[in-house]
Amino acid sequence: MGKTAYRGWSPVGARVVALLYPFVLFGFAARYYTSRIDRTAASLGILGVVLLSVVVWGSLAALARMCFSTEGFLAVTAAGASPPSRRCWRSSPASTAVG
Repeated sequence: MGKTAYRGWSPVGARVVALLYPFVLFGFAARYYTSRIDRTAASLGILGVVLLSVVVWGSLAALARMCFSTEGFLAVTAAGASPPSRRCWRSSPASTAVG
């Protein structure tokens, strides 16, 4: 009885492990990398984080300058320079009209 049950449940267990194992690995990796990012941000401080974000956004703007038209480049640059306004989160009456 024991060996029959073992052989019967074996395929079920193998499928469960095959389905769940990638999620477990992802969870361990996510936990590890978030702790590293948190430690790095804490060691850099606010000034370092701001400086790093300026460098990264400047690099993205330089890449956008090479890849996009002038209007696209200005849009990417302006998105990094201006904080989002509360108006952009509200829907306008024209966008909610049906017809």
